[in-house]
Amino acid sequence: MRSALLALVLVHLAVARDDTPPASPPLTVIDVTGKELKLKGWTFFEGTRRLGWLVDPNDKDTPPPKSVKPKGKRPPRVLSFGPEALVIRDANKFNFAEGVLAFVPLDRLRSIDYDSEKRSVTVKAVVSGKAEDDVELTGSTLYKMLNKVTLEADVDKGALGVAAVTYQGGLNRGGIRGLRFSPESVQPFKPGRASVIETADKDLKRTYQVSDLMPLYRLADGREVLSSTLLFKKTLRLDVSKLASLTQSGEDSEETVWTVTPKDGEAGTLTLLTSGTIEEQNAVLVGLVGRVPWGYRLFPVRRIKSIMFDATEVPKGTPLRQPTPVPDDK
Repeated sequence: MRSALLALVLVHLAVARDDTPPASPPLTVIDVTGKELKLKGWTFFEGTRRLGWLVDPNDKDTPPPKSVKPKGKRPPRVLSFGPEALVIRDANKFNFAEGVLAFVPLDRLRSIDYDSEKRSVTVKAVVSGKAEDDVELTGSTLYKMLNKVTLEADVDKGALGVAAVTYQGGLNRGGIRGLRFSPESVQPFKPGRASVIETADKDLKRTYQVSDLMPLYRLADGREVLSSTLLFKKTLRLDVSKLASLTQSGEDSEETVWTVTPKDGEAGTLTLLTSGTIEEQNAVLVGLVGRVPWGYRLFPVRRIKSIMFDATEVPKGTPLRQPTPVPDDK
């Protein structure tokens, strides 16, 4: 399963490998007045993240992380490995700060639009060569540090020189209205092992369908890696490829307790460990990551109510089943 997820690095490698981005592809900013500004050199400082697990850890040519210092008082940003992706929490209401995130690689983006009156953002992501097939993700900009972007671009002011101009999206007042990207042709999505994940943010419940769901760990050396292993008290290590389902047990517990059902064998109630040893290093469990046609989804373990592996819909009789589950992604 890990190889299936790593395969998408071939699609996104163009933005992944250098510690500082190569020549930036064309990007159009729609400013607060509606005027379109074409940018040639630009860098995101907020609202994106690197998908470090897509880089082959055995590749000796992978450059070390490097801090990029922006102009002004903003702190340096450490560029890690992997393709750069927009981070969006596509929900109109949140209860917990930690929630399910969508990662849309920049080369899959067609547009980002901000509505300051509705306090919302709409993202269009490319899944084929046809614009009508684009997937639309919407989220709220009402919450601090969520669904907002900051980017910096060099703007030629003629005889006055070159200015480093900052553009921000998702602000309560002012800010840009949108961004227009130049998406490249994309490879057809190849489904892998299907899984259905049910999540809960207090009373807000959603159902997601993804491929190749895998645990994502952050190692002591800063790398992010996928592993098929989940750790449980005290020293139990289980391979997710051999599991049929995981269901939350003990909702009010400070620990993450799951009823674990293997493909072969009896179900048991186990306590998940969010830290331990992976690849002979101390590691922290970031969450579980799954592929979707436009990118990836990250599921924090505290938001997961159940996981049905090798499934494309929620089986009848599960606790959160709704009469008509709404598919989240194309």
